[in-house]
Amino acid sequence: MSQAPLLQDFVAEMQKGVARSNRYFVVMPNRNNSSSYTSGNKLLGLYCENTQIPGSTILTSPSKIFGETREVPYERSYEPINMSFYVDSDFKVKEYFDDWHNSIFDPYTRAGNYYEEYVSNIELWVHNVEDKRTYALTLFECYPKAISPIQLDYGSKELMKLQVTMQYKYWRAVAGEAAASESALANIDNPPVLADGDVFAALDMDNILGNLVTNYFQDSGMSSYVNQFNSFQDSFNSFAKDPVGSYLGGSLGGGFSFG
Repeated sequence: MSQAPLLQDFVAEMQKGVARSNRYFVVMPNRNNSSSYTSGNKLLGLYCENTQIPGSTILTSPSKIFGETREVPYERSYEPINMSFYVDSDFKVKEYFDDWHNSIFDPYTRAGNYYEEYVSNIELWVHNVEDKRTYALTLFECYPKAISPIQLDYGSKELMKLQVTMQYKYWRAVAGEAAASESALANIDNPPVLADGDVFAALDMDNILGNLVTNYFQDSGMSSYVNQFNSFQDSFNSFAKDPVGSYLGGSLGGGFSFG
């Protein structure tokens, strides 16, 4: 019978340290209409009072074929996050988000802009007590969905703050030592390039089509179908136009031999 974890196991893990919610930095995009800010993204990062590490939700629908009903996933959704910023004395922070909103809908013509013209990526870094980055997250295709009003009050001595609701498409993250690597952040959204054997291992071809298909195609350059899909698509289009000629000429799949 397995032994339950002991108290000293918990103490040993806690001595390694736990993540702190107050050690973070937000890297806001330097937008074209904000080029007048010499350190715009640094200013926004320093003035970000609080934000959130986003979550995600798996959407499901009930499915019943026989027996009990199962909740079957069909989509992954991402909720907007809220960000709070201190407003500097020159209102650069406020101006930044006003300009971003204006890039979505022109305040004079009321015309809407193209989606790719106003979306930008945002990075969120989390550091440990030694100020080393241990978690890095990128929000893709962000834009400020809502900018909350700012309450003005003669009787208040509070610092002025700006609340922003940020919409985005999805996020990707890396943790641990990889989070400190700039190359890992640069390739955070790139899928891994698979070798021939890795492609079939990932697809579990033994269970799909059996050992015969796996052994036949294992070393036939199938990774190009995954890693270089455009070339495969061109070959497929050529085959669709002239299937007999493509088959006899060996152009299907970049030189597949079926004989």
